Amino acid sequence: MPTELTLALRPQARLDLIDVTAHIREIEPDFLRRHRQALYYSYHTTAGYPEQRLCERLGYRRDALEAFFRSFQQLFPPEAGTATIDWSCARN
Repeated sequence: MPTELTLALRPQARLDLIDVTAHIREIEPDFLRRHRQALYYSYHTTAGYPEQRLCERLGYRRDALEAFFRSFQQLFPPEAGTATIDWSCARN
């Protein structure tokens, strides 16, 4: 019975929501029943796991998560480059 699993996941797009639990069940079906808490991490700096509270607030719905992250993609498109901010109108 393993106490640790390593998954090799390859996103297919800039935003790719991957069901890690489904991949774990494919490799080791009973693993998550034996381990009630888990730590997930990625060696890739831009990969991330949404906080449980965020998932709860979005109703654990894939479409809601995609909409949430797509709003950031619209704010920060890959072709946007670096922005310069003019603070001359800021109050002192």
